[in-house]
Amino acid sequence: MHSQPLKSIRALTVGVLLAGSMLAGGIGAVTAQDSTTTAPTESHLAHIHKGTCANLDPAPQQNLNNVEPRKDDDGNIPDPQGILTSPQVLYSETEVDMKLDDMLTEAHAVNVHLSAEQPDVYIACGDIGGSVIDDDLFIGLEPLNDSGYFGVAKLHKDGDKTHVEIYLVMPSQQPNNATPVA
Repeated sequence: MHSQPLKSIRALTVGVLLAGSMLAGGIGAVTAQDSTTTAPTESHLAHIHKGTCANLDPAPQQNLNNVEPRKDDDGNIPDPQGILTSPQVLYSETEVDMKLDDMLTEAHAVNVHLSAEQPDVYIACGDIGGSVIDDDLFIGLEPLNDSGYFGVAKLHKDGDKTHVEIYLVMPSQQPNNATPVA
């Protein structure tokens, strides 16, 4: 059972993501019936690395599930509905064999890569640190390499493991100037 402050944090997180999506994508009245927009199919590698976003160890310490569109129970990506002017939000959920407390004792970061084909192109990153409330730590994911991707990661203490969820907002237009890490 979660406490009221956790519900408030979740509501605030969703509100920030929605507000950021509207600012990034604009506000309009395009609906699913008026658009030929299809669900995004992109998939991004994600890892926990030692170091900070400014100075990552290039060798991942923990693999995370790819950040991609959410799927229904049958494994399908549902077609978008409603107002379609906001950027889509991609998702990842992984349980890692590492304690959150251990990640907080030395520098670690959540890093998202452009793709499996281009793992040396980093698109979003967040340093693991901040206030842990009700066993949850929320960190912001900032864009890297002018990618336009941003989001939030939630790390939840689960005994000797950590449950990691990533919500990544896609840029309203795909970047054409992202460059590999030197």
